[in-house]
Amino acid sequence: MTRSDHRSQDQDNDSDSRVEALLADLARTDRAAAPASMEDRIFVATRSVLRSSAGAPAPVVRVIGPRRLVMAFRVAAAIGLVVTAGVVWRAVTSGSAATTIPAADITHLSEAELDELASMLAMYDEGVADELHSISNEAERVSGSLSDLFGDSTEG
Repeated sequence: MTRSDHRSQDQDNDSDSRVEALLADLARTDRAAAPASMEDRIFVATRSVLRSSAGAPAPVVRVIGPRRLVMAFRVAAAIGLVVTAGVVWRAVTSGSAATTIPAADITHLSEAELDELASMLAMYDEGVADELHSISNEAERVSGSLSDLFGDSTEG
């Protein structure tokens, strides 16, 4: 670096520190001039608006009294109850009585068809029976392990 580079860098540092000092002074005077509380700051910020509208009439607001509000809630609850009762009554009375499905008439089936039907039922029954047997065994195994862990609760 040359001497001129050092001089320009020193001048930049001096100007930066002067700007920094000026900004710090500005912030200090701003803080000193600000009102102490938020309410005061809001008042100062809106003072001109408050003075200009001092003679303006206040808007009229109609407030619903508590009696009217309670009455409105009662009417709404009554309407809800009537509608619910009507829906339930309609659901109960509009449906027809449960209809029974006639059992299949298997008297006209041949012996071969009956054997085929019996074998199909046995095939489905075997799967279910095996599954039920496996579930029963698993339940006994879990019950035994719980009895070993916690003791038998049926013992007096």
